[in-house]
Amino acid sequence: MALRRAGLCLAGAAPLPPGLLRLGLPAAALEDVQRAALSGGPKEAFAWLVKQQRLKDDVLQRSAVEPLDACWRAVRAQEEQGSRERLEVDEEVVKEEPLVLPLAPPKPRLSAPGCYLWGEVGRGKTLMMDLFALSLQQPHGVAN
Repeated sequence: MALRRAGLCLAGAAPLPPGLLRLGLPAAALEDVQRAALSGGPKEAFAWLVKQQRLKDDVLQRSAVEPLDACWRAVRAQEEQGSRERLEVDEEVVKEEPLVLPLAPPKPRLSAPGCYLWGEVGRGKTLMMDLFALSLQQPHGVAN
């Protein structure tokens, strides 16, 4: 089984958010929802859970996952832009000049503002945030 019970991790991944574990999904389903989150964001992971009848299709939860998905897309765009810039810099390395590094890395700027989730107890706020966190995880050993 790819799920490590002691660390609550999927094989090659960071620890799972606790809200997903409370759903009682089998290891294979956890891997599927993680794949959906990593490839398509929290909205895709939510849609997968609804399609598999692990969650009811709740209009308020669906509307809550929209801004989280926008934040996820902004983070992904920022990561892609950063990797393109790093590639361009790597191609233009001039061996005659010394490498000078800045004192601190620049603070990341997102093109989408953050979001605030508010709602009654038990409405799924933590689960929505867990799907968002899951969508941003990278397998161990992968540096960005």
